[in-house]
Amino acid sequence: MTGSDTPPLGTRPDDAAARALRLLAEARLRPYAAPPLEAPLAAPSPEALQKILHELRVHQIELEMQNEELRRAKEDLEDRNQELRQTQRDLDAARARWFDLYDVAPVGYGTVSESGLIVQSNLTLSTLLHVPRAAMVNRPFSQFIVDEDQDTWYLVHRRIIADGTPRSCDLRMERVDEPSWWAHLTITAARDAQGAAELRIVVGDITARKQVDTTLRRLTESLEAEIDERGSQLRKLAAELTRSEERERRALAEVLHDNLAQVLAAVKIRLAVVERESLDQSVRSIEALIDTADQLLRTVIYDLSPPMLRSLGLGPSLHALAEEVERVYGVAVRVYDDSDPHLLEEAMRTLMYRAARELLINVAKHAGVAHAELSCSVDRDRLVVAVSDDGSGFSPALVGSPTAKTSGFGLLSIRERFIALGGALDIDSVPGAGSTVVLSLPLAASPAAPAAPAAPAAERVP
Repeated sequence: MTGSDTPPLGTRPDDAAARALRLLAEARLRPYAAPPLEAPLAAPSPEALQKILHELRVHQIELEMQNEELRRAKEDLEDRNQELRQTQRDLDAARARWFDLYDVAPVGYGTVSESGLIVQSNLTLSTLLHVPRAAMVNRPFSQFIVDEDQDTWYLVHRRIIADGTPRSCDLRMERVDEPSWWAHLTITAARDAQGAAELRIVVGDITARKQVDTTLRRLTESLEAEIDERGSQLRKLAAELTRSEERERRALAEVLHDNLAQVLAAVKIRLAVVERESLDQSVRSIEALIDTADQLLRTVIYDLSPPMLRSLGLGPSLHALAEEVERVYGVAVRVYDDSDPHLLEEAMRTLMYRAARELLINVAKHAGVAHAELSCSVDRDRLVVAVSDDGSGFSPALVGSPTAKTSGFGLLSIRERFIALGGALDIDSVPGAGSTVVLSLPLAASPAAPAAPAAPAAERVP
């Protein structure tokens, strides 16, 4: 068997890879092969064979050590490849997290150069501006800001580049063929890989918040205007109440002066002439004068606080009021009463009575009619009193104005007092076509009111 047919030690003849390696090694060895011997070599000595065998064993051990080192190197390479594969997986996961945190963040992120050109942006900023991300690169950021807010952007841009202090601002940005929108910008200074200054910008859409702020501002302004108007009305009401009280005092003083004082003066005169007249005649005259004074005092007391309100309630008091208006002013008042006499507590009954009295006196003085209607009824949880006439009427817009034809409380005063108690005063009137004024107060039975069934509907024509 020749050298080329002898397989390496430890290999099988059918091992194709081993034979190929053997052939390749022999091909590389041929240039260094010794020339053929001219004479056969002498047989080596035992010592030479022993030395050759030793060298072969040493060479075998060296090869085994080299194989072990190659095996360990292979294992190290496999471990390194495994680490590289894990690193690649970590990079892929980090890239996915970066996409979630940066590209699809709820706010827009962008990088702008010192000259104001867009260097980089995330998908959210591209979506906010309605421009493809690739098309935004190297475009001026100011191109997306409305003209009126360009100065704001310019000043903030320059100051951050100058001192590096982070800043924020609100300005309006625009999209193609769409209305402008409000953006909140948070801007910080940074450096690129070459050390050049640049800006990191966070853009948030605050259009909804601005709309809410605008609505709140308008509501606040409206509320302040309403408060001012209410304050003005309250001042007018206070002045009207003061004038009303003064008119009541003056009316009471006039009644006492023109009637009771005159009666008392007449009594004094009659007493002075008692000696010149018969005693019986003088006593009768004085008794008549005292009766007149008593009647006047009772009238004044009734006008100030009708006792009937406390004892019988509102309905009967309204009937008595209709008789008084007819007797004093000559206006016949038809009364419709369908209410419990004690539905309201005393203070509210008094207010309703005085308001109805004021309205009937206004009708008698200003409507120019001989007939009027007064109704009292219950509408669910409210007591409603209405005064109607077919007279001259008036414009409801004039209520509370200096030209309004009202006296006593006045319609404005009545309305404010009713509103303060949870009630209302509604006016339906047209100049020349009569008027209807409706008063309403929430029902609140007085604790002291006697338990009695509701009075049947009654109608009276004075």
